Order: sequence, then structure tokens, then C-alpha cells
Amino acid sequence: MKKDYYKILGVNENASQEEIKKAFYKLAHQYHPHKAGKDEGRFKELNEKFKEINEAYQTLSDSKKRAQYDRFGATPDFDFEGMPFSDFGFSAGAEFDPSQFSDFTDLGDIFDAIFEGLGVRQKRRTYKRGSDLEFVQEIRLEEAFRGATKNLKFKTFLKCEKCKGKGYDEKSGFNKCSVCGGRGEIKETKNTFFGSFSQIKTCEKCFGTGQIPNKICEACKGSGRILGEREVKIQILPGVKDNQIIKVSGMGEAG
Repeated sequence: MKKDYYKILGVNENASQEEIKKAFYKLAHQYHPHKAGKDEGRFKELNEKFKEINEAYQTLSDSKKRAQYDRFGATPDFDFEGMPFSDFGFSAGAEFDPSQFSDFTDLGDIFDAIFEGLGVRQKRRTYKRGSDLEFVQEIRLEEAFRGATKNLKFKTFLKCEKCKGKGYDEKSGFNKCSVCGGRGEIKETKNTFFGSFSQIKTCEKCFGTGQIPNKICEACKGSGRILGEREVKIQILPGVKDNQIIKVSGMGEAG
């Protein structure tokens, strides 16, 4: 079921770009994660709501994305056009049996199996990237003309300093993972309408390391990150345009 971006922003389907922008600014201020204070649960709740509002705005504020959304109800980031499915024995006349995919968790698993069958070993990255953050900063007309420097303070998840973001106490040592036997990978054989494929997957228990720490970090409870405050200096160049996005690398949530 598609998300109703108009409902999320509280505007009708014929809303102008100015109405959409005003609605976004109002909701962004109302649901900004800063309002959670030190309440971590509330912070996560507001953060998810803020992301949803931003997702809706990014689609409806772009004329091409909005037209595509209005017509199809989605704005896909990946286009399958030109993919050689016929090379895998799949054709328009083939009978599709969904039960053949019952053992796969997502489309990525299917393609992993295909590549594995072709002799291409796929090992998934175990690093979890932190979420991007977005803030609305209002400036005066004079600052837009001459440029300005703004100090932005905000609450976000930071790397735990006690365990250096690892989530465990290195000094306590490790045990061999009981699921993968210390290999960090698990081999599975599955049947699909493409045929039978052996699939190498990263062990979900040890995240591909082959080891399980004896003691998790007490400060972050094993997550590798804690809720804290970060301050960023933003340089606004002269002649900045309305609604312009300024990107600052490395200042999002810790992974």
C-alpha cells in the first residue's frame, strides 16, 4: 500500500508548491527531533515522523517526482529496463509460482542466488550506515545576500566512546559463533524457477565476524552508539537561494 504523501503533509492533491512548502515547514518544526529533549524513545518516534514528512516533501516539491507519484503512486529509484531476464530462463509466457520464493526474504536474496549459481560470490556488507539528518534553517534577507555562518546544535546518535562504536568489551574476549562455526558465513541451497542455487550468506548472529563477544558494552547496551548532542558550523555562501540544500558530510547519525 502506497504512502499518501498529501495526507502526510496535510494538503489536498491540487495544492500549489507554496502551500506544500508552508505545510512542510510547519510540520518540520512541530515534529523536529529536538523537541524530544533527553527522552530517547520520543526522539526515535519524532525522528521517524520527521523522515516521513521529509520523504513526502522531497517527492511533492519536485514536479517530475510528483507527476510520477500522482500517476503510479511511487517514485522508484531502480529501473529494471534492459535487464536480461531471458538469460535466466524467464519469459513473458512463463508460469509464475510465488511458492518458489517462500524461502527468500527479499529480491536481493534472489539475485544473490543467481550470481552464486553463475560462480560470482556475493558477500554482503555488514556495516550499518547511520541515517542522514535534515534541518530547516531560516535566515534573514541580509544574510542571504551577504552570506553568514550558523552554529547548529542538535541531538542525534553518536558513536559510543567507551567501546569506540563496537558495542562490546574487547578485553572480555570472544567465543566462536555456534551458528556458522566461526566461518562468518552460512551456505544454503534453495530451489527457484531459475533452478537450484547454492547461496552463501553472512551469518546474522555474528554479522560475518565468526566470533561472539563475551560481554556487551554497558554504556550503549551493545548498540555501539548513544544519544548525545552535536554542534555543526554551517557556512552559508552569499547569494544562497530559497529552499537550497547545504550538505555536510560525516555529521549524520552514527551507524
